Amino acid sequence: MDSEERELIEKVQAMKDELSASSREIERLNSVIDAGDKVLNGRQKRVIELKVALESERQDNLRLVAEIVELNRQIRSQKISLDAASTLMARS
Repeated sequence: MDSEERELIEKVQAMKDELSASSREIERLNSVIDAGDKVLNGRQKRVIELKVALESERQDNLRLVAEIVELNRQIRSQKISLDAASTLMARS
């Protein structure tokens, strides 16, 4: 084996080592990406849960507002009835 062949073999081996190191780095980066995806998916799931809870609260609030409006209407109606009764009693 002459020096040229040895030099080529060394270059090929260096390239193989570099390729192997690159492959390990790619695997490491893929692991980091996978971990990031899991965190992101967890956060997205939490955001969806919070949106569902918020919508439920909003619906409860709308229902409560409707009940308050109805109670106010009933109170006004009863006050008018009381005022009318007071007027009638005052005339008697």
